[in-house]
Amino acid sequence: MSAGQKAVKTVSVMLLLAFTAKILGFVREVMLAGYYGTSIQANAFQAASQIPLSFFEISLGAAISSTFIPVFNEYFEKKGREKAYEFSQNFISLVALLAIVIALLGMVFASPLITLITKGLTGPSHDLAVSLIRVMFPMICFTAVAFSMVGILQSLGEFNIPATISVMSNAVVIVYFLFLNRTFGIFGLAIAVVIGWVLQLCVLLPPLWQRGFRFKIKLNIYDEGIKKVARLALPVLVSASALQINGLVNIFLSSYLNDGKAISAITYANRLYLIIASVFTLVLTNYIFPELSRMFVKKDTIGLENVINRSLRAVVVVISPIMVIFLVLAVPIIRVAYERWEFTAQDTALTATVLFFYAMGMLGFGLQEVLNKAFYAIQASTVPMRISVVGIAINIVLSIVLSQYMGIGGLGLAATISIYFIAICLIYAAKKRYSNILNAQVVRALLKMFIAALLMAVVSYFSYLFCLPMLGGKQLVSQMLILIVPSALGTTVYVIALWGMRVDEVTFMLQLIQKKLRGKE
Repeated sequence: MSAGQKAVKTVSVMLLLAFTAKILGFVREVMLAGYYGTSIQANAFQAASQIPLSFFEISLGAAISSTFIPVFNEYFEKKGREKAYEFSQNFISLVALLAIVIALLGMVFASPLITLITKGLTGPSHDLAVSLIRVMFPMICFTAVAFSMVGILQSLGEFNIPATISVMSNAVVIVYFLFLNRTFGIFGLAIAVVIGWVLQLCVLLPPLWQRGFRFKIKLNIYDEGIKKVARLALPVLVSASALQINGLVNIFLSSYLNDGKAISAITYANRLYLIIASVFTLVLTNYIFPELSRMFVKKDTIGLENVINRSLRAVVVVISPIMVIFLVLAVPIIRVAYERWEFTAQDTALTATVLFFYAMGMLGFGLQEVLNKAFYAIQASTVPMRISVVGIAINIVLSIVLSQYMGIGGLGLAATISIYFIAICLIYAAKKRYSNILNAQVVRALLKMFIAALLMAVVSYFSYLFCLPMLGGKQLVSQMLILIVPSALGTTVYVIALWGMRVDEVTFMLQLIQKKLRGKE
């Protein structure tokens, strides 16, 4: 098996596992929307669940996922497995201690936090959010350790087990909805989310044990590896802080829109958007990140440029048709996904509005994720930091202005504009550092993908208009067909167009499929 085929096989397995986890995550969101809609309980839960994770990202999350892996790989390549494990033991101990402190502070100051961030929530909504956030803040302790252990496994070439951990946490919440929600309500749901994170950590321990990793408490802040992580982490944390502050500003603004229902609507739209948009992108970036880190240590510039180019092309070829489907079919997507029980047609219209504007930014999101990981891998984290801080500042200003004129849609449009601003700036910065990135050959391929996506959009839109009168009933089967028929026709046109224009990614995949079919004959 060639290196390319091995990579495709590994990424395919990761995609399958990640997609399974995302499907379960989607089912979880559907059940949340069905049971609670955009009610007081839903708004309080959404705020209480997002705030602890936002604080985790501001303080630790981005630093763990973006700086730990390059330093661990450097230790592994230059000093061996034992020294790399010693460094990781020290790192995990320090991260866990910081997470415990943050969780305790969050629980103590829960009421002023909710007042500050969701000022539009008052009375029972405010009080419920305070109680829920105290239940959920401890989950960041387990999150911090799990993130670190995922980094170790990915650096050791194990991608499949880390890709499965979300399956566990989502399954716990789904089981809760099916059997316990009527008895324990929204507080039980908060506890179930925390238990899900505990089980994620438990899933990671056996494979680490098999690879000789033993956790020992070490608290040495003067360790050279910790100092290096701290230096690399500072710009990452600044960038992450700006991003999370932007998210918190959105929660604040949405708490004043549509009687507070905008909090839940934005969260439902954003979760659905990320479930679909991030599956391939995050799998790809998780796969290439350790590889890019090793290439940087070995000073393999040509290999590094090739990996980045292939990743950018792969993101565009996969994300483009998904973006088209979300733009053309935003309303039926939300209707099929959420509209049942407590989630009404009015909730569908509100959520679909913001989903449409979020969807416009899918491609920029994918490009941004690849380039961010590329800069983190080469230990140049200040570049994405500076760019993202400016981009997020633009997002915050635009969110305040556009929400006054466009309501909830203005928040989505502001996010999309800032995403493309950041992506374009990252491309420019990457070209200055590595001139072969986005060379003429890559640009030609991207233009072909863009033309194919336009053709798909036209076919999908007119087939949707054609199907709507015949399949416009409220039955689930009719709504599913309204999604499936335009999506299938548009995707078929997209693939044929790419094949006709000889785009390598499609040709390669078709050849692999052909070989598989011949092997079964």
